[in-house]
Amino acid sequence: MTRQPRHVTFNVLRGLGIDEAVIGDLEETSRTRLSTYWFWRQVVSVVNKSIVGELRVHALSVIASLAAGWFVVWEVAPAIVRVTIVAVVRSYDRAYFQNGGLPPLHSGDFIWILNFSILFFTNMVGGFAAVRLYNGQRRLLAIMFALMVVCQRLLFFVWHSRAYDPSTAPLYFVFRPSGQTVITLIALESMAALAGGLAATQRRQPFGQ
Repeated sequence: MTRQPRHVTFNVLRGLGIDEAVIGDLEETSRTRLSTYWFWRQVVSVVNKSIVGELRVHALSVIASLAAGWFVVWEVAPAIVRVTIVAVVRSYDRAYFQNGGLPPLHSGDFIWILNFSILFFTNMVGGFAAVRLYNGQRRLLAIMFALMVVCQRLLFFVWHSRAYDPSTAPLYFVFRPSGQTVITLIALESMAALAGGLAATQRRQPFGQ
């Protein structure tokens, strides 16, 4: 691996709040260890140790913030969706059928786009809420929340792959849990959660500055 990607990685680690002494040791050692596999294994190890350390110091705060973010993803954000986007879609469909199924197109033709948008929105809002409520290393919590989303969605798809009933799925979960759809959804949702969390780490500027 060239020096430039490693330099960028060190800056990312600093941005995540990793201890400068730890980064310095990794930076010093990486000058003589050229293996890309070794380098990324060390980076993952450093982030993992930092997350574990954060959990040890602020365990209750981390759990409370993650729980709050989870609640927003599954209850608050969907409630917002139901009284806005879902209400519009249902009104659109009623107009469609009242006109005998004539144009405009039925919402079923583009509902998958809506579903992706809703999942992206709910996870971004959840990540933002979780991190905004946390007083420790917020960037580390953003990573933790994104990882929690990955684990939760994997469990969700495993469960529904065993007993899938599309008639019981809400509007924003009407994806059949199989193949590339699963990978795409998990990637999208985790990135949305991480993006929302990182957005929450930005300091609010005083009005007028």
